[in-house]
Amino acid sequence: GRIQSADVWTASLAEIRSGHLPERIMQMKDHQVLACDAVSPTDAQAIALAVMDASAQGKRLMVRCAASLAQALGGMTSRPSLAGADMRMGNRHGGILAVGSYTDKTTRQLQALEDLPLAWIEMDASRFGQEAEAELAVHIDAFLLAGRTVVLQTPRQRVTVPGRDEQLAFSTGLADKMAGIVSRLQVEPGFLVVKGGITSSRIARQGLGIRRVRIPGCALPGVPFWRIAEGDRAVGMGFVVFPGNVGDDGAMRRLVLRLMTPEQKGAAL
Repeated sequence: GRIQSADVWTASLAEIRSGHLPERIMQMKDHQVLACDAVSPTDAQAIALAVMDASAQGKRLMVRCAASLAQALGGMTSRPSLAGADMRMGNRHGGILAVGSYTDKTTRQLQALEDLPLAWIEMDASRFGQEAEAELAVHIDAFLLAGRTVVLQTPRQRVTVPGRDEQLAFSTGLADKMAGIVSRLQVEPGFLVVKGGITSSRIARQGLGIRRVRIPGCALPGVPFWRIAEGDRAVGMGFVVFPGNVGDDGAMRRLVLRLMTPEQKGAAL
């Protein structure tokens, strides 16, 4: 990658909890990267205070973080997760669960869904192109109209290619393919859950052309829910951003059941 691991500074839990993190941040320069440890909300709050302290002293920073640090930076209090009705669209269509994450936790979360009446579609990693994307989009549209929720997933047995850059390019290509499928859908899904960081980014930007969202709350702890406020299509649609390594093994099942309509849920149970 462009940034070598040897060039990345790290801040341990001990340093964060010592109160000296602002001084460390003030020493950074020339696009220096600092990776901070955190295991609790208190640690996230300490990092947020250090960032705000350094910013108040004139330090310009770019922060890449998960929801817990964003919450601390914004001074937001915890709220209950959103109800399913608050995240669904106003139709009776099935939803989409787009899964690009390869983590073992994601695979276990998917296994917890196997007894539900979902439509499972595994992407063919060897087939790329507009024709393949259009073909899958037609199948998904049919399931959505029938009220069936679709699990669109990459192969659970990860395809490996030689070379780190080549592996990243291949994985990104799969995410692009998934985004291409979403962009070709003609039926509005009842809900959309995207699992995995690269996959979420690609579907948001390329699949839906999202430019601005509103975030009314979380679908689950650490799992933000977006409402599309501005984009090329699907303005008003909900978008659940589910990071790959977040939640216990039953988290995805609980979320999907909450998002299903009563009729769909009754059929599932």
